[in-house]
Amino acid sequence: PFMFEIICNPNGQTLQTLKLTFSYGTSMYIFPSEMMLIVTKCVRLREVDFSGCTLSKNCVEILVNNISQNVEKLGLDGPGIQPEDKHIVALVSRCKKITSLNLAFGRELTGISITSIILNLKLTLEELDIGYCKFITHTKLLDMKVMPKLKTVYYGTGMSSNFYELKKKLPQLTRNNDWKKKFDDLL
Repeated sequence: PFMFEIICNPNGQTLQTLKLTFSYGTSMYIFPSEMMLIVTKCVRLREVDFSGCTLSKNCVEILVNNISQNVEKLGLDGPGIQPEDKHIVALVSRCKKITSLNLAFGRELTGISITSIILNLKLTLEELDIGYCKFITHTKLLDMKVMPKLKTVYYGTGMSSNFYELKKKLPQLTRNNDWKKKFDDLL
């Protein structure tokens, strides 16, 4: 119950990487008070991964409005994390150094998130996982062509018949999910 105090209090000023990736079978529930401790004590975070954890809407709100603006890699994927467009807009408006963003399974995300990502991370984002974000359209996906550093976009939503047509227009599109591979390596 005191794990975050043990991590954040003595190490918060120097901690740069916080990986809380858990398997879905043993999902970790993070409380708002713990999230507040993370974002207020760990001010130098560059890489944070909550993949597979359970975050309430309140936790997501605290995170996107308070996480270090120097964060470069952020994992918010899994059925226990459901960010909304307003959360992604807030996050990328504040944190403009993000190079890697995992939003897989963001069932409520729409093209509004993609538009904000393009506007705010156009010159920094290299990899984006929006797998199974079913409300992000192919048309909106193609808007990302203007992002010069974008190397990889994972968009696995069972779109097998359209994949190769989309890939012709957006070569960064892939079925190889690097985030999933990292997660599988933990199992």
